[in-house]
Amino acid sequence: QAMSAGLKLSRGAAVIVIDADLQDPPELIPQMLDAWIGGAEMVNMRRRSRAGESWLKRASASAFYRLINRLSEVPIPRDVGDFRLLDRRVVDALCELPEGNRFMKGLFAWVGFRQVDIA
Repeated sequence: QAMSAGLKLSRGAAVIVIDADLQDPPELIPQMLDAWIGGAEMVNMRRRSRAGESWLKRASASAFYRLINRLSEVPIPRDVGDFRLLDRRVVDALCELPEGNRFMKGLFAWVGFRQVDIA
């Protein structure tokens, strides 16, 4: 719910969603901005590796993506967290959706728009 609240309060031409725990490298933000300036409306940051995660965490993440992508009509990109740039049009589209309990990874994929993944 915090992400949705932040998106509703945002005012810029683009919004960057980043976790507060600093696990996402802010030094990649210039790459995100370059992709956005180049025409991407959503820039997804893909994990380069899951090193440091337990075997169980890696296996459960893999099983999750296999299952959700088998059941869903809209594919959810693997290994993409919440670290992303959203164009104002994407933010506005997300804010117009009526869902109260949001699965944001699914909504990011579902709203469409030109997306680029950066690893």
